[in-house]
Formats: sequence, C-alpha cells, structure tokens
Amino acid sequence: MKIPASPHFTPLNLGGAFNIDWQVLSGTLLPPTDKRLITGERAFRGIPFALGHEGQANAILLDKEEVRIDLAGQSASYIIFLHVVEDRVTNYLDNFADMIVDGNELGNHVANYQIQYSDGSSESTAILRRFAIQQAHIRWGASAFAAMPMQEDQVFPTVTEEYILRGTASMDYGRGETRNSAGRGTVADHLWLYAMPNPQPTKPIQQIICTPQQERALIYGITLTNVTEHPLRAGVRQKLRLTLPEGVHLNKLGETDEIAIDLGTVISARAALEYDADRWLGGEPNVQPGKSENAVIVEYVAHPQARMYVGTEKPVVYELTPPQPSPKQGGSSDGSVTVSGQGDSSVRPMTVSSPKQGGSSDGTVTVSRQGDNALDPVTVPSLNRGGLGWGAVASAHRPVKVRVVEKGTNRQSAVRIHFHGAAGEYLPPRGNHRKVNPYWFEDNYGEFVNGLNQYAYIPGECVVDLPLGAVYVEITKGYEVAPIRTRFVVTAETNELTFELEKVLHWREQGWVTADTHVHFLSPTTALLEGQAEGVNVVNLLASQWGEMFSNVTDFDGRTTLGARDFGGDGEFLVRVGTENRMQTLGHISLLGYSGSMIHPLCTGGPSESALGDPQEVTMAEWAQRCIDQGGLVVMPHAPNPQLERAADVVLGLIQGMELMSFNPHDSQINPYGIADWYRYLSLGYQVPLVGGSDKMGQAWQLGGMRTYANLAGREFSYESWMTAVKAGNTFATVGPLAELLVEGVPPGGRILLPASGGKVNVTWKVESVRLPIDQVEVVVGGLVADQVNVGKQLSASGSVTLPIHESTWVALRVRGSYRGEHGEIAAHTSAIQLLVGDKPLFTMKHASSVLEQIEGAIAYVDTLAPRPDALRFKQMRATLEAAHNRLHQRMHQQGVFHQHVPLHDHAKGREH
Repeated sequence: MKIPASPHFTPLNLGGAFNIDWQVLSGTLLPPTDKRLITGERAFRGIPFALGHEGQANAILLDKEEVRIDLAGQSASYIIFLHVVEDRVTNYLDNFADMIVDGNELGNHVANYQIQYSDGSSESTAILRRFAIQQAHIRWGASAFAAMPMQEDQVFPTVTEEYILRGTASMDYGRGETRNSAGRGTVADHLWLYAMPNPQPTKPIQQIICTPQQERALIYGITLTNVTEHPLRAGVRQKLRLTLPEGVHLNKLGETDEIAIDLGTVISARAALEYDADRWLGGEPNVQPGKSENAVIVEYVAHPQARMYVGTEKPVVYELTPPQPSPKQGGSSDGSVTVSGQGDSSVRPMTVSSPKQGGSSDGTVTVSRQGDNALDPVTVPSLNRGGLGWGAVASAHRPVKVRVVEKGTNRQSAVRIHFHGAAGEYLPPRGNHRKVNPYWFEDNYGEFVNGLNQYAYIPGECVVDLPLGAVYVEITKGYEVAPIRTRFVVTAETNELTFELEKVLHWREQGWVTADTHVHFLSPTTALLEGQAEGVNVVNLLASQWGEMFSNVTDFDGRTTLGARDFGGDGEFLVRVGTENRMQTLGHISLLGYSGSMIHPLCTGGPSESALGDPQEVTMAEWAQRCIDQGGLVVMPHAPNPQLERAADVVLGLIQGMELMSFNPHDSQINPYGIADWYRYLSLGYQVPLVGGSDKMGQAWQLGGMRTYANLAGREFSYESWMTAVKAGNTFATVGPLAELLVEGVPPGGRILLPASGGKVNVTWKVESVRLPIDQVEVVVGGLVADQVNVGKQLSASGSVTLPIHESTWVALRVRGSYRGEHGEIAAHTSAIQLLVGDKPLFTMKHASSVLEQIEGAIAYVDTLAPRPDALRFKQMRATLEAAHNRLHQRMHQQGVFHQHVPLHDHAKGREH
C-alpha cells in the first residue's frame, strides 16, 4: 500500500545548501543506481524528505568546506539526516586482507554536525563511520550501529502462500521461509538515516553547521521532528483487534494486506479467531474456533506516534495510541488461576492437574487451585474510537516458564501444547512459529496445525511469552493420557506454571506398544520428540525420493535405533530410519527396520516418484524380498492406493502389514476403501496384519494421529520385538479408541480350527478412549457385520457374542466414532482371526477375480507404458509378476472359479511382449 508519510516530520528545503549535482560524482562516492530514490518528495521508513532534482545542485558534499543550513528558529527533538560516507577498502591489518570493500571499517571521524541556537549557544555531534553514518556498499553484517538504512524491513508470505494468492512466487523457497527480512541486508546501494538528538529541544534553532573532517560524505536530505521517542527505534511486537471498514476484505489466506503503518511495519493481519469458552472448558474432543469474516488481529511494530491506514481506496486512519488493557482483564477476584507472591519477592509455581478419565460427569476439566471452580468467559473489549471498531490486545511480553509433569512423579513429560489469549490469538512457546506452516515439505519442525488450532511439541518444558489476563491452554499426549484443556490467569507475578498429566488407560502396561509406520521429512531427533509427545513408542522415519529431491537419506545407517538403550536412550520411545520405495503406477512399499545397506533404487519408473527418464527397473516384490532378507518388516502403505502391484505382493506372501493411513484424523479418519481393500485379501485367506500410519509430510499431518497398537505377548520391548509383534498379527489401527478382541481366547493374528460341520465361537471385546467418544462397536465376520453394539458416545464399553460358523471365514472388530461428530466414521479396527472349517478353503470367488485383474494390470503396465530397462531386467520383473498371477490363477482353477482375462493377457492366446 502507498500511504502518506508521517505528519510528525518537517522536511527541510535544502535548495540553498546543495553544492553538487550527484550526476557528476564518481569513484567511491556514487549515487544510488536508481536515481528515483534521491529525487523529489520521498519518504523512507515513513519519514518524509525534500530531495533535489536532476540537472541542478541536488546534494550536499562534505569535502573541504563547512556547509550552513538555515532553520530560522524552528525547533526539533531530533534532526534526521539522509546521508552516506564514501566507500573504503577495509584495512584489517597492514598487508593482510586489506582489499575488500565490505564496510567493516569503523570509527573514522567523518564530520561534525553542529546545532547553533538562536541565543548563540551550540551543541556539536561527532559523526563517526559506522556509528552515525556508513558507506553505500557493504557486505552482510556491516550495518551501522546508530543509523538505519533507508530500505524498510519487509514482511512476505511463504512460497506456497504466495502461489495461493498470486499463482507465482517472487521469493526463493528457502528465503521465503524466513517470512521477513531487514533493510540492513546486503543490497546494491544503501543510504543511511541518522536521527541526531537535540539536547535542548525547546530552544529555537538558527543553523545546522556541517563540517567535514577525515572523509568525504554526502547529505541528500534533512528532516525535523518533535516526537519524544527516538524516531528510528524499532518497536516491540503489539497486537490489536480491528473490525474491517467497508470495502476491505480477507484474501484466500484469511488475511488482508490492505493495512499499512507509516512509522512501523504490519507483521500480519489475520482473521480473528473466536473461541467459545464454555466449549473450550467442556469435553469435546476437538474444539475449533470460529473464523471472523470482518475482523482481524493485526500484529505490528510501530513508533508510539504512528498512524495505521486501512483500505486502499479511501483509507481509514487510526492513531495507534490505544489505552492499555487492564492486567485484571477477564480474571475473577476469588477464583482465578494465578501465581502470587507470599508477601515477598518469591513466587511459587502454580500447578494445573488433568481430570480423571473422561473428565467430570459433565465433561468439564477441573483445575487444582483454591477458590471457586467457576471460570467466567473472557471477552475482548471493542473500543470505539471515532466510530471505528478496534481494540488493543494485551501484549504477550511476560515470559513464563511452563512445565508439564507426570502426576505423582513430578517427572517431565514431552507433550503437544497450545496456548491462546483472550482475543483468540495463538501464543507459541519461544522457538516456535507464530503461524505454523501447514504445507508439504516446508518448515519441517516440531509443530502441528489442526484446523485453526496451532501447537508446539515441547520436551516437558518451555518458555512462553504470555499476556497479562486470561490464557487458554490445551495439552495432549497420546491415547492413554487424559488431556488438559483449561484456562488460567497470568498476573505480573506469574513466573512459572506446572501442569500435571494423568495416565488413565494402561494398555502399555498390558504389553501394548504404539507405532507410526509412516513418517517423512523430520530430523530423527524431532521425530523422537514428536513421538514422545504423542505417546508413540515407535516412529518409522522413512527416507525416499520425490523426483530429483531426496529426503532423510543421510539419516539412514541401517543399524541405529534412536532412543534405544544401546544408543543412550531410555528405551521407551524409538526412532528407526527405513525407506519408502515408490513408483507412480505399480505402487509404494514401506521397508521398515532393515539392517545393512539402503535398498536402492528408492524410486523407479519416472515422475512423480523418481526422476524423469528413470527406467522401470525393479518390482515392489523384489524390494520386499530384499527387506525380508535384511531382517526388516514389509508394509504396504496407505491402502487402497496405488493398487496395482500390491495384489501380486500379497499373493506372493511378501507383505507383513497392511497400513491404514490418515494425515490428520480430525479431518478424515480411517479410509473405508482401505479397509475394503484389506477385507478382499482376508477373504482370500491372506491373513495380513493391520497397521496404522500418518504419512506425515508437514505440520498439518499429525504424527501418530493414525497409529498401530501391537501386543508384545510377553516380549521385552525393543524395535526388533515390535517388528516380531506386528508380524504375529495381534494389532489394531486407531485414531483414538483402543480395541481388544478375542475369539475363544485367541487374539488377532491367530487361527481357530473347527470341524467340518462348523460350530459356535465365543467373541469377547473391550474398547476404551480418553477423548474420542465411541459410537458403535461392530463384530465383523467375513466383511459383514455379525453383531453391533450402540455405545452411545461413551468412552468405554465391552461385550461378547456367540456366533455360528459354517464356512471358513475371519473375524475382526470395527469401532465407529468421530472427532467431527459425524455418524459412521471408523475410528479403530483390529486385525483378524481366521476361522477354518474342516478342509473348506477361505476363498471368496468375487474377490479373486478383482485381485487377478490388478495383477494383470501390473503386467499390462510393464509391457506397454513402463520405461524399459535392459532386456534381462525386464524379463526378471515380468517373471515376478507372472509368478503371482499364476499362483492366484491356479487357486481359482482349483476352486472352479469362472473368470475372464483382459485382452492383453488372455492366457489361452499367449501374452503379448
């Protein structure tokens, strides 16, 4: 936005003092390349200057003679100079590194600037190189100490945000992630603003006398001001809530760029978030705020006498001098959660405890403190200044140490944590973004964004800058610990807060361990922190390839399990780097925990997985066999897609886990099509265990949001024993509820043999959840619901049923529930137990044809479109796929299944090559 310069400044007309035309300058004292910067009426950092014009004297050269500038009795608190000293070669030491023009030379006496008052007295200031003045051409880090460059600080969107807004990006990706830059950076030309204080601001000034000393310098402009605070000093971050005037709208990001400040910078202007305090303090699993369509939270830095302009057509002008919110805002006099001194300077920590499982009877979270349990809603004052709706938001400048500990042990616990203030503004712990980046492969950091709620992962302790008044907090740690979502009040004495988390479900103690089978891009240590904070015992961090980009490849060594006791950890939370080997059409396969050399190629067959021009040189079956040979675990990820070769690999017996995946269960839960795909293989007798993974590739993906529970069956926990447990099959995948199933005492992964006449089996189950309400529990037999129990959105249930079994089939448990309150969403699913009746095969005819067609599709792709490797490799790949086809084909003939072949692969006519 182009806005007027600040009205608090008076530029001087220097026409009578100019003594040189900058067009004749040469050598070490050149004008800027862009002459418009030093021509006519200009404003720099909101400060106006009356500059010269081309073709006449337009600058003051300080070389040999002093220059006098008449002020005729004007007054000023500061005199602002736009000036520059000549470039110099830096002389660090005689005969050593003395050939570079980098601006590191300092201290030379460039000039004296003298104020001569009307009463004849005077004050003089020495203008020293790199203190009050600096040269035009500098390298990084050589900015002046008491002068600012004329270039303003910049705020810009990330690269993805810019694409969303404008369809193009003007900033490189890496630089775009910084989100702002200083005018101090390396640019072609610098001019410097120096605000010289007037020691006697009430005295009329007769003249300014500029006397050259040891170096040549140029003055382009001078401005007077009577502001009381230093006009160039950067302000600290402030916030206000603004109702947008008519005609100002939010953009595609829910922000507006139609706001500018003359003596400052707008950091952001984002749609205000409006939380329902009662819902926040209630028992809903996911409380999202409303997003205002006409109000924004403006975050900015500004001089106290700055003005804010809103709108581009007819801007509305605001003086940024709002009254400060009361420190008591929103608090209650008798029941606020505060930290208070005991009559002296000492401060005792405040402790906030989690509720018992599921909260109190009405779903609210209780807070350990003296006084009344009632918590009044907090409202943000809407100040109407001249009819314009806006109000100050309490500044978050109170550093508070926050600790999260296990109840009863005082041991710190890694968690995911969220704070927001009374105006709905996110309050990140130090070292975290004020706006979490949700986009793919950007800012791969220990953070999470769920809808409009933003979070940071902390190792049990952090420092967060909080406002005085009401602050809201949410703390979570996996699916067995009661979350905290409450409110407290920060006072001027609040130094430390301690929150206590209580574990209310104890499945880990019963031999269950959790895992995310599918994580990308994080560093191993960040993956470990997020695993600890989300209660995920095993994080599988997968190296891979995206075109010409490779991720986590150098983190793989084929032996290290970060967090294991052998590697200095506590052995409870582990990270192991494996690989996800991928191809666009045939499919993806996750190779977990294998030892030795990395299995290459990571990707094949061309984009988007591998690079353009790469041949189709391997099948997933070959990758899988190499992983098995190297002691790993083979998982088919994100069912049901890509579908083609997964069918062949299941038939060949190479798949040890079928992954259900959800990027973020608050957006979408277990994919029913992935479950249907898995049911197809179960109904053909392939007893593949279920696992769960997040495919985390950004902060909008929740590590462990979809996770695997596997029972160790008495084994001591290690990464190797976890792989063994998954292969054994007593697993379930979940986005919250925990589920246990037994058929005649046999857990998932097991097999029950019944006589040829069949029989009855007793099925028992239990489900528990700390937050996600359970809607229904279904006993699934052969893909159909055999028994359904309506739980009624409770947090626990158990049951049993006796089922007649006449044909070979399988049994599993399906749990329905939703973070969004939508009926029918699937929240958990166990692996299956096989029930085999006599010699009757577990083989469903309709599924066999579908699977065979997928294998034929894989062969068709290899035969026709796949980029060809050498002839021998092609034959080997084709032989692998044919082996799977033949194996299933023979089973179909044995069962008398009528089937047709696609034209390319009619076995009666021979296949085309």
